[in-house]
Amino acid sequence: MNNAYCFCPNFLTRVPVDNIIEALISKKNSIFLDDKNKLMSEYSKKLQGAPDDFRLLTLLEFHISETQKITTKVNVPNVDSRFLLEALTGRKTLERKLLASADRDTHQAIVDELKEHNITKVFPHNFTQSYNSHLTRGFEYQEFKLELEHSLALMIGEKKARLENEYNSTLANCLKAKRYEVRDQTLHGKSSTGKTAGSLDLAIYDENLKTIIEPVRLKGGEEDPFYVHLNKLLDNYNPLRVEHTFLVVYYIGKRKSFTKFADDYETRLGKLDVTKLNQSSNWTFDSYTRAKSEHDSIRITEQVGSVNGSAFVCTHFFADFSD
Repeated sequence: MNNAYCFCPNFLTRVPVDNIIEALISKKNSIFLDDKNKLMSEYSKKLQGAPDDFRLLTLLEFHISETQKITTKVNVPNVDSRFLLEALTGRKTLERKLLASADRDTHQAIVDELKEHNITKVFPHNFTQSYNSHLTRGFEYQEFKLELEHSLALMIGEKKARLENEYNSTLANCLKAKRYEVRDQTLHGKSSTGKTAGSLDLAIYDENLKTIIEPVRLKGGEEDPFYVHLNKLLDNYNPLRVEHTFLVVYYIGKRKSFTKFADDYETRLGKLDVTKLNQSSNWTFDSYTRAKSEHDSIRITEQVGSVNGSAFVCTHFFADFSD
């Protein structure tokens, strides 16, 4: 998917001209403009210095194809944050919308509205990353399952983390190192609790939300934490009803009891008590199947069912973090 940029005039003075050329000419990304040509007028005022400024202005005026230009009707009189927001929201497009901002503070007043319209802010330091899509990895379920197992295996080998938020941060960093786009789901408005960020789930994006990971630490067969986290993963934190989700259990009980813990956990999956789940939703649980694992310290079980008519595959990872 290509990008569609709306450039804050000050942004164009903060990045190398060659980067703008690469984004618009080489990569064929689109640019938002307004129907009264006010943005181009502001660009002309800003780009009046070095020869590179003239080169960029010439590029913007004469070397971008008409199909790359997304011209919108803007009623805001001055080119400010509201003007740029109206330009970005005035036309629907399947391209990813981005506001290129010179710094974090200038357009802070419209951050909530940018989030509401799924518009991403980019800055001079990460502009090139925004149009080099190969820097982030696409989501494919079977491949991701293997990478998640490998990440947990690395964590078990290191055994550096002790608190749940430390485990979660390490897991997120492992997946980021594998080039997945990892976000804390709460930071995107999905949480309805007051829990700290460390105890909340992780989300994997590939343009859109693709899967959610809900981690939990368990010492044994505690029922309440299990049902709370299962409910969060399949219902509370999943309003879009993404099909694939992952419940990652950090087992911190006695090492000799890990196999029994995993067996008992699977037994529970076969006879779930739906009265312990959100009673405003309709639940069905069809089957669970043990999947192949490369490590004896990690067990993987796939659970199939539906919530309110939407099918899901919840993959449970039990990872032995016992001392």
